[in-house]
Amino acid sequence: MEDKYSYPAQTTCDKCGDDVRRFKFLQKINGGRFCKKCVREKRKEHREFLKRDICHIPKRKDLEKEWAEKRKEKEKLMKTLPNYESPGIKSIRRGRPKISSLGIYITRDEKNVLYKKLVGLGFDSKTANERIDNLCEKMRKVVEKLRETVKSEEDLNKRFREEFGKMCMELESGGLE
Repeated sequence: MEDKYSYPAQTTCDKCGDDVRRFKFLQKINGGRFCKKCVREKRKEHREFLKRDICHIPKRKDLEKEWAEKRKEKEKLMKTLPNYESPGIKSIRRGRPKISSLGIYITRDEKNVLYKKLVGLGFDSKTANERIDNLCEKMRKVVEKLRETVKSEEDLNKRFREEFGKMCMELESGGLE
């Protein structure tokens, strides 16, 4: 007598064809029955698909290849181009700047700010450097005059910064030659 609930049980994997001991060791995925090994591989492939195609996360090896190619291209480009240094204010000393009397001098950073302003106004690098040298000389003369009238170093520093600010404002307005 045939049982009405009985059905032919599949015990072979659809992908690899391995025979499993019992029907319950096969898992149903997308209409097919797969063994544990094939399910593991299928999940791994799906994770890779999600990472690479959906989230666009590249593999580390691919990134390293890409970086190496970019490095080679950059080296080729650097060999073909002549050595070009951007114009700017060249400092004689590379170490720590010497602090003289509470900073009563135009620092290298301030010179760079002035240089950028002058280049922005349309001067070329040579004339901009000449004008910055002239401004430094004017500021030295201002400091000498201030030393005669002002006694305290802190007040001298404040006045120097005020004069420097005025000079920068004149430079922006275009009145300073």
